Amino acid sequence: MLASTTHAATWIRDFQGQADQYRLERNGQALAIEYYLTLQNGDRLWATDKGYALRLERDDGTVVVVQSTNSPYTVQDTGKAPGTVANLVGWAGAWLRTQKENGAALPTAILVARNEGKPIKFPLAPEGSTRLSAGNQPLSLAWNGGTPPFRVRLERQGKEPVVFDQTNLDQRRFSSPPLELSAGAYQLVVSDAVQQQATVAIDVVPMATLPPAPAGLLSTSTPDSLKETVYAVWLASQDQALILEAYQRALRWQSQHEPAKWLVYSLEKGKRPEPPTFSKP
Repeated sequence: MLASTTHAATWIRDFQGQADQYRLERNGQALAIEYYLTLQNGDRLWATDKGYALRLERDDGTVVVVQSTNSPYTVQDTGKAPGTVANLVGWAGAWLRTQKENGAALPTAILVARNEGKPIKFPLAPEGSTRLSAGNQPLSLAWNGGTPPFRVRLERQGKEPVVFDQTNLDQRRFSSPPLELSAGAYQLVVSDAVQQQATVAIDVVPMATLPPAPAGLLSTSTPDSLKETVYAVWLASQDQALILEAYQRALRWQSQHEPAKWLVYSLEKGKRPEPPTFSKP
C-alpha cells in the first residue's frame, strides 16, 4: 500500500499560478514545488502571493488549502510512499509542472494563428497509426493545421464500415457520442475546406493487451484522479502509438484535476514525456 498503516501520505495536488508563487522548506532547505510531490512530517509551505492557493491531498481524501492567510503551513504526521510508486508519481508530477509553465506562456490567439493554413497534422498519432482500447466510450480527437470547416470520418474494415461521419466542424477538436468500439482495424480521416486531409490507422484492441500500469500504482489508496493521470503520463511515454489512448484517459479528469488538463494540452501540442529512468529500489 502507498500509505503507512498509521498515517496517510500527503501530496501536492495542484496550485494556482506558477510554482514560484509558493515556497516549500524541509529541514531548512528549499525544495521545488511539483505536482504530486510527497511531503514529509515537518515540511513547511508558504503561499507568497495573496489570492493564490495550493492544495494538498492525503490518501484518505482529506484536502488542505494553503493560502497566504494560513502560511506557513506545517505538514504533520504524513505517511511515506514506497520508493517505486513515489518515484513514478514524482516523475509524472515534475513533467506536468513543466508543461504548465510552458503552456501558460502561450496566449490562445497565438496558438490559433500558428494553425491557420498549414497542413493537417495529428500529434495524437504522429506515426500515422495508433492503438486504442475497445469498449463503449466517446472518441475524442484534436489536430493542428488545416482550414475550417473540418470533416471527421471513422471507418471500420468489414461490414457497415462507417462508424461516424461528422461535417462542418469549426474547431480542431472533436468528441463523438459514446461508441461501441470492438476490436479490429479502423481508419480515421480528418479533412478540411481546401481538400487537405490526414489519415490515421487505429488498431482497436482489448484493454488487457495494453501495457499494464507499473506495479503498485493502481492498487494504492491515492485518489483515482492522481493514479489515472500518472498512468496516462506513463502510457504516453512508452510508445507513440499509445498517445491517443493516454489522451482519452486524461480527458476524463481534466475538468476536475488540473494536472490532467496539462497532460491533455501537451499531447495536443505534440509533447510527450521521455520514459522514466529511475531505478527500482
